[in-house]
Amino acid sequence: MKSKILKFLVIFFLLFDVNFKQLPGFTTSRVIFSGLMLHFLLNKSGPKFSLSLNKNLVRFSLILGIIFIIAILQYVFSSDITQMGRLTYFTMYGIITPFILIKYFKSRKEFVLIVGFASLTQAILTLCSYFIPIFKDFFNDLILYNSNFGEENLMRARGFVSVAGATFSVIQFCGVASFLIYLRYYSKSNITTLLIWCALIVIIISILFIGRTGLFLSLVALLLYIISNKISIKKAIIWAIVFFSFFQLNFLTLLEKFTTNIDGYNTELFVAWIDSGFRINNDLVEGLSEMPIPKLSYSTIIGTGLVKGPNGEGNASGHDTGYIQSYYSMGLIFAIIFYLSYYLLLISLVKKSRDFVGFILVLVLVLIESKEFFIFSYTYPFFLLSFILIGQNFNKITNINKFNNNSPIIN
Repeated sequence: MKSKILKFLVIFFLLFDVNFKQLPGFTTSRVIFSGLMLHFLLNKSGPKFSLSLNKNLVRFSLILGIIFIIAILQYVFSSDITQMGRLTYFTMYGIITPFILIKYFKSRKEFVLIVGFASLTQAILTLCSYFIPIFKDFFNDLILYNSNFGEENLMRARGFVSVAGATFSVIQFCGVASFLIYLRYYSKSNITTLLIWCALIVIIISILFIGRTGLFLSLVALLLYIISNKISIKKAIIWAIVFFSFFQLNFLTLLEKFTTNIDGYNTELFVAWIDSGFRINNDLVEGLSEMPIPKLSYSTIIGTGLVKGPNGEGNASGHDTGYIQSYYSMGLIFAIIFYLSYYLLLISLVKKSRDFVGFILVLVLVLIESKEFFIFSYTYPFFLLSFILIGQNFNKITNINKFNNNSPIIN
C-alpha cells in the first residue's frame, strides 16, 4: 500500500508541477526528479534495456546533444536562455524520467490507473477552486501560476498546478486516455467499470472549465473508445438511454446555480466560449491564421536563439504554434532535425511492439504541437514515453501476452 501511495505522489507531482510562492524554483517535478535520480543511481538492480532500444535512444541523444550545443552558441548572441532551459527540462522529464520509471512500475495497467487517479484528484481540486471561492483564494496565495490569464478571469479554472489553460487541459486528457485504456484492455468487474466511468465524467467536467484543447481530445478519445468496442444491441440501447438522459439536463441552469456565490460570473460568456471552440472558423483558428510567420532569412535558418520578447516577456516569434517558435529559435535546419528525430524515435518504439494506442498518442502530440509548444511543456512527452516504455519493458520481463494475438496493444 505504501508503495502505491508513493507511486501516486510521484506521478501526481510530475504531471502537475507545482511552483510554490514561498519556495519559487523548487517545483515539485524538480524535487521528484532529483529523488528519482538519486534512488536510481544508488540502486543498480532493475530491468535492462534491449540493444535495439539503446541504439534508437543513443541516436536521438546525440542529435539532442548537438542541438543543445547549438542552443548555447545561439544564447551567446541572443542572451535569451529560454531555449536552453526548454531543452534541459525536456531531456529531464521527457526522456530521462520515463526510462527511470520503468524500474518501478510493474505493468502498464498499474501506470494508467495511477495516472487516471492522479487526474481525478486534480479534477476534484480544480472544481473546488472554481466553484468555492475560499479554495481559489487559498490556491492563489499558495501557488505561483504561469498562465496567460489572471485570477480576475472567472471563466477559466486554475487548479493545484502552476500551468493553466490548454497545457493544463492536455495533462487532464492524459487521465481520460489512461482510464479509457484501462476500460478497453484490462479485465475488471462491473463495479470497477462503473466507478471508472464516474471518475471519467468528473475529469471531463473539470476539463470543461480548464481548456478546450483537452476537452476536444477527450471527446475524440471517447468516440474512438466507443468505435473500437464491439457493442451488442443491448449495450447500444443502454448507451443511447444514458446519452439521451444526460442531454436532458439543463446545464445552463445547473451552472448558474453552482456559480451564484461567484461575484461577476457570466454563464452566457462561458457557454459562448465553449461553443466557439467547436466551430470550424472559431477564435482559435482565426487567431492562429492571423499570427505572423517569421520570414525565411539567414537568421531564421541558423536560429535566432530567441523565445521571449525583447523585454523578457511574450513570444519573440509572434506565433503560438510550437513548430513556428522552434523554427524561429532553433533555426529551420535544427528545428526540422529535432522534430524528425524525436518523432522517429517514438514511432520506432511503437512500431517495434505494434503498439496501436501508442501510435495514436504519438499522433496526438504531432497534431497538438501545431497549436502550442506542448513538447516543451514536458508533461505530455513524459506521459507518452512512459506509457510506451513501461508497456514494452513489461513484455521483456514477463514474456507474457495477457491478451489475444489480435490485440497487440496493451501490456
